Amino acid sequence: MRLSLKLLIALSVTISLFYFLPRDYIRKTERIESYLKNYLGCFGIDSYALKKESREIYKKSGSKYLIVEREYEVPPDFPFYAFREELKSILEKEGFFIERDRTYSEAGYRIIFKKLPLYIIRLVKKDRGYLAIVLDDFGYDNKTLHYLKEIAIPLNISILPSLKYSKSVSLTASKNGHEVLLHLPMEPVKSKKIERHLEKSTIKSTTPDEKIIEELHGFLNELRDVKGVNNHMGSSLCRDRGKMTVILKILKERDLYFLDSRVVSDSKGPEVAEKLNLKCFQRDVFIDNIENSEYIEKQIREAIRLAKRKGFAIAIGHDRERTLKTILSMLTEIKEDTYPIKLSELR
Repeated sequence: MRLSLKLLIALSVTISLFYFLPRDYIRKTERIESYLKNYLGCFGIDSYALKKESREIYKKSGSKYLIVEREYEVPPDFPFYAFREELKSILEKEGFFIERDRTYSEAGYRIIFKKLPLYIIRLVKKDRGYLAIVLDDFGYDNKTLHYLKEIAIPLNISILPSLKYSKSVSLTASKNGHEVLLHLPMEPVKSKKIERHLEKSTIKSTTPDEKIIEELHGFLNELRDVKGVNNHMGSSLCRDRGKMTVILKILKERDLYFLDSRVVSDSKGPEVAEKLNLKCFQRDVFIDNIENSEYIEKQIREAIRLAKRKGFAIAIGHDRERTLKTILSMLTEIKEDTYPIKLSELR
C-alpha cells in the first residue's frame, strides 16, 4: 500500500513537472504561419497586401513564445464573416482558440494558445492602391520633356533605343525622379502597315541569339539608370519561348525586371520569367488607345479603380502631348486616390 502511494506521488510530481517546466512554444507560432500561408491566398490576400509586421520573442515563467502581428489591406467588399468562420474551423481543430480583437476598429483576430495570443492578424479596408503609370515610345523627339519636370509624381518612362533623343530623355527622366525602362522593339505579326513602322533595332525570330545578346547589352548601356524592360510591339516574338528566354536571361543577369505590355494574351514572357525567378509585371490598362482627353481620363480612372480593388495597377500610355497634359490635369485626383509609384517599388 505504501509502495503504491509512493508511486502515485512520484507520478503526480512527474506529470506536474511536465506541465509546468519551461518550454519552447515558438514552433506553435510557426505552425500557425504555415496554415495561414495558403489560407490567406484563397481570400486574395498576398504579399502586396501586407502593410505592417512585427515579430517578438516573449518569455513567461521561463517558457519562450513567438508573437507575430500582421496587418493587411483588403478590398472594401472583403467577406469578413466568411474569413473569420473559415479561420476558426481550420485553427481550432489544431488546438488554437480564435477571438476578436475588440480594441481594433477594423477586423482583428487573436490566435491563442494557453491563454497567450501567439498571432494577431488585422484586416484594414484599403482606401488607396498603388498605381504605376508607364509611358512608352520616348526617344523620337524632346517636345514633351518639359512635362517630366512638371508632373510631380513618379512616372515610368520607357525609351526606344538608338534614337536621336534616347539618351537625353533617360537623363531628364532620371534627374526628375522618374524610372527609366528600355522599350525593346520586338517583331510583331506581319502586316504591310506595321512593316513600314518597324524600328531598325527590332529583334526578330530570325535574329541570331549572339546578336540579340550583343545588341541588348548595348541598348541597356546606352540609357541612364535603366531599371527594367518592356516590349515595343512584339505580338510575334513574345510568343517565341526560345527568344524570350535569351532576352530575359540577360535581364536576370543585370538585375532588371520585365514588363509584359500584353499585346497578345499568350505571351511567353511571364512563363519564362517565372522559371528564371525574374521579377515580371503585366499591363492592366491601356490609357490612350484613343487620343481623346475624355477617353484618357476614363481609362486613368479605371486604373485607379483597379488599384483600389486589387492593391495595385499598371497603366500604359505613350509619349503624346494629350496623354501627358491629361495626366498633369489629373494629378490631384491621382494622388488623392492612389499611391503613384515606380515599377521597381512593386514587390
